[in-house]
Amino acid sequence: MAFSLKRSLSSAIAYTVRVLLRLRYRVEVVGLNEALKGHNKSGLLILPNHPGYTDPALVFSQIWPILHPRPLSWEGNWKSPAMVPFLGLVEAISIPDLSRPSLDAREKMKSAINKISKALHAGDNQILWPAGRIQRDGSDRLGGNSGVETILREAPNTDLLLIRTEGLWGSRFGFGFNGRAPGFSRQGLIILGWLISSFIFFMPKRNLKMHFRLLTPDQHSFLDRTDLNRLLEDFYNFQPASQPIRVPYHPFLSTLPKMEESENQPEEFDIKQFRPEIIKEVNHFIGEKIKRELKIEEINHQQKISDLGIDSLDLAELTLNVEHRYGFHTENVPQTIGALWALAHGTGPKPLPKSAPAGWIAKPGKNRVASMVGQSIPEALVRSCLKHGNRPALADDNSGMLTFQKFLIGAFALSFEIGKISESRVGVMLPASVGNDVVLFACFLSGKVPVLLNWTTGPIITAQCAKNSGVKSFLTSKKFMDRVGIEIPGVTPLFLEEIRAGIKKTTLISLLLRAKFNPSWFLRKIPHVAADQPAVVLFTSGSEKAPKAVPLTHNNLLSNQKAGIAHLKFLESDVFLGFLPAFHSFGLSVTSLFPIALGIRVVHHPDPTDGAALAHKIRNYQVNVILGTPTFLGMILDRSTPGDLASVRVAVFGAEKLSANLADRFQLAAPQMEILEGYGITECGPVVSANPPGATKAGSLGLPLPGTRVQIVDPDLGEPVKTGQRGMLLVSSASVFPGYEGSEDYPFEQREGHIWYRTGDLCRQDEAGYLFFEGRLKRFLKAGGEMVSLPALEDSFSKRFPPTENGPAVAVEGTDDHGRRWIVLFCNKEIKLEEANSVLMADGYRGVYRLDQVVVLPQIPVLGSGKTDYKQLRAQAIKLAPG
Repeated sequence: MAFSLKRSLSSAIAYTVRVLLRLRYRVEVVGLNEALKGHNKSGLLILPNHPGYTDPALVFSQIWPILHPRPLSWEGNWKSPAMVPFLGLVEAISIPDLSRPSLDAREKMKSAINKISKALHAGDNQILWPAGRIQRDGSDRLGGNSGVETILREAPNTDLLLIRTEGLWGSRFGFGFNGRAPGFSRQGLIILGWLISSFIFFMPKRNLKMHFRLLTPDQHSFLDRTDLNRLLEDFYNFQPASQPIRVPYHPFLSTLPKMEESENQPEEFDIKQFRPEIIKEVNHFIGEKIKRELKIEEINHQQKISDLGIDSLDLAELTLNVEHRYGFHTENVPQTIGALWALAHGTGPKPLPKSAPAGWIAKPGKNRVASMVGQSIPEALVRSCLKHGNRPALADDNSGMLTFQKFLIGAFALSFEIGKISESRVGVMLPASVGNDVVLFACFLSGKVPVLLNWTTGPIITAQCAKNSGVKSFLTSKKFMDRVGIEIPGVTPLFLEEIRAGIKKTTLISLLLRAKFNPSWFLRKIPHVAADQPAVVLFTSGSEKAPKAVPLTHNNLLSNQKAGIAHLKFLESDVFLGFLPAFHSFGLSVTSLFPIALGIRVVHHPDPTDGAALAHKIRNYQVNVILGTPTFLGMILDRSTPGDLASVRVAVFGAEKLSANLADRFQLAAPQMEILEGYGITECGPVVSANPPGATKAGSLGLPLPGTRVQIVDPDLGEPVKTGQRGMLLVSSASVFPGYEGSEDYPFEQREGHIWYRTGDLCRQDEAGYLFFEGRLKRFLKAGGEMVSLPALEDSFSKRFPPTENGPAVAVEGTDDHGRRWIVLFCNKEIKLEEANSVLMADGYRGVYRLDQVVVLPQIPVLGSGKTDYKQLRAQAIKLAPG
């Protein structure tokens, strides 16, 4: 009875749709009865072409009375209240959007194909659009799409019913109308207007022909993917539309827009800037997918990847592999080899961010030096939020704008949920965003210590960090985890989407009323914590193979921030740009906690490599202060247009050496900007020194912050060196951390009545007190502000190529001179660069943890003691590094 009612309702809807479509379309069905004559009408795989967004409705309405097919439907349709009842009635199978790289989408697509195969075995008729997208040029292009082949592998005895709809090219619901992707809802409203103005029944009709052909198993079972797709393309494109068919929408008004070339313009890339070794590696990735090496004529930046035999599912997976290897991200799956090369270099096309909310500029704050009050991080944040109330505080593209008051309410509401976690520590793995700042604030309010996990180094190091810090769960988002693809064995992800769903409306209303009428309640609810209690835990690779946990106390962070404002004198009316993730000590302290505790606005962007979007945000949000590494700030400069940086008055560079060339380029692009270079280290809270405004010294790391003592000592003798001489930098201040957790490494020494932290960095100090960077003692280098442990990389190869009686078989050295990383694997075995990097990928290393070159040596140089001579290898790496 239920089945009969369901079938009757579906038939009624199909009939209604068919009647409505007749108001605009006149459909001639060709060959359907002939195709089905003498054949079973169940268990069919129905394969239509895809000229536009309306052809699914047209096909469905025509064949439903005979075949009652079960369609596939894009998952976005399931969010439409108007579509859901119909999709449920016809038992549609949801399929994901594969235009964006996503692990979740890949698994959903595999699941959908598995459901189709099972439904065919059960005798259900299924519809699948093999092209996977609507026509771009009047023809269907299947390329290497594997959907049909995969289904037939599971259900080989399936009959295929092919459908070709002719006459839709040029419709408002396809690319043929004006050369651009149509918005279905918007175009539907326009059509409704034309329909009404044509008095419903008098709208001119578009003539369509729907051709059918049946393929039995003996006609397709012997075909491989390429031949099967070519057969489908030949049928779909039997009479390709040479010109769009233009049909007026009104009996007396025939004006239509002209065709425009927009969507199909070739992509433009600066190929000369691409590194040959990266191009070679990306080509190797493609070769692994197509199971052959690329031909010379295929190694072209305009070569379409789909024409190489890679389907949309494999292409999404390929894109994710490139993202994980090189640490850059894209919103849309690249369609050409050039776009994939660009992604690997971090220069691929990305959508521009949204415009600033209307209220962002309305309440800028007073034009005075900002101040901070509080004995702990949560107290400083709560007092700032109460003081600045309805002024804008934070913004990003996903969350929009939050005022200080909304930030306070959101953090308190979330803290009630986070407080239910039994452990005193909780991991946090989120990009720079409003959500990240709310989560950190909520952790402090709930009495939890957030442990900032770095996903860019890969699952191996992330898992080590979680284990070493005793973390059993971590806060993140489903969308973010889907992109980074990190799983941490033994550590449970807690998804913010699910946690927020548990927050009651009454809780938010109660907090809002308290903020309006009883703000002192928030002060009473601040957890009491000792100044020397850990506030956060970060990690540093150092020169060892395993990461080390760096706890920073409330006093470490607050003293550093108060000294920073006294030194740099930021204004309450400033706007900061925050793009460094919180696992980066600079991103945590300087562009997340620091400005909010001072009442300064922050606009976030999750991708530090997206230079064009960041430049656009600087212009839109009138950013005054940009802080970051030379690598990332250089990307902003490279992708900016005239006027983008006009609002910036201060640029603070740290974590890497600022080259004179980059400083000159910034000064030329934004003459009003004051460039301040500084020096910091995670263990020091993190800022040690910076050039003060109005008193900069080119090439220096500036003066130590107020309250910070520095000393330069001979690294071997431990005695202070003379002014201007090079030595190891020691730091003593209230910002210096109490020591590594779970490590026997004691990086301190006592002298002159103070405890000093040995930085491992070589510096010199001039007579005026300015510091100058001179190199490192430890075997790590900086890449994009991230520390890359060379021993960690070397360990992956030492396990595979252990030393023999003739000495070590491998060694890893590199350089980060002039702000550019170059990491070399020296070995006495023949191994290609892409193979060596695959070893690192297999061990879980990602992003900056990769090699740039492999050098085969007859023997790895050693010292008299038999140990590897890294000094000699580093000299070779410097000579090998480009530029």
